[in-house]
Amino acid sequence: FDGSGSMVKKFGHHEHGFYALMATLREWVGTLPLSGEKAGVPSTSPSSKVRVAFVQYSGTYGGVQALKAPVQAGAAGGLLSGDAAGLQKDLGWHEDNIHGEAGVHRRGAADVGADATTRRQHAREAP
Repeated sequence: FDGSGSMVKKFGHHEHGFYALMATLREWVGTLPLSGEKAGVPSTSPSSKVRVAFVQYSGTYGGVQALKAPVQAGAAGGLLSGDAAGLQKDLGWHEDNIHGEAGVHRRGAADVGADATTRRQHAREAP
């Protein structure tokens, strides 16, 4: 999610967009059919269960910086996790550590992910 300076502005009736996003994500985690598996553990749950990871992006085009919560007791540490308590700890860390770089984040996480996928595909196709 976007952790740039644009997120510290007012969003609709919310005084601080980033805190509104964190509140929404906290609620969302509570509604997901999580696998219950801790971060860093290979998944053995049925495909109907999910794991989630939270990564905060900030910066400008070409200077995207990813922030992940540090791995600590009970936290997911930015790794895929199906453990609600660990995910909530990660969100708490992000809430306390918004990057807040001045300006607007010009690229979405999906764009960064798409770039990475394209690079992997090109690497496999290279002779």
